Amino acid sequence: MCHLSLLSVKTEACPTSLLAFIYTQSMRTLNLKITILLMALVASSASAAPVCRDADAKSIANEAALDFFRKQGEIFRPAKVFKVHSPSRFKEVGSYVKIGKKQYSIFTLVSPDCEAHFIKRTRQGPWPG
Repeated sequence: MCHLSLLSVKTEACPTSLLAFIYTQSMRTLNLKITILLMALVASSASAAPVCRDADAKSIANEAALDFFRKQGEIFRPAKVFKVHSPSRFKEVGSYVKIGKKQYSIFTLVSPDCEAHFIKRTRQGPWPG
């Protein structure tokens, strides 16, 4: 007689094909459950987070850069998305503003809700001196 329980398996009287069948079925069930769980997690995490498109992030960063100089300058080069932060999905965007002969790079952090936050300003070109 073959005796199988959750805690112990007596294999003296059990045929090996039965044990192999039980093992294979339990592994298939476990793999199926894990696969379904992972698919559910991926689907829920992908749809839950809002994302600001790159084009929107660039235009908002350009607006923030012009606001920094009180709308006195002009954009002389297209904005560029430098980095997308993994867990938060914030984007680092560089905008390029020209005021007279001076050129500046303005770096902003754009949130997934498309809100720009100033990081820093740098001046490009030769320094007077």
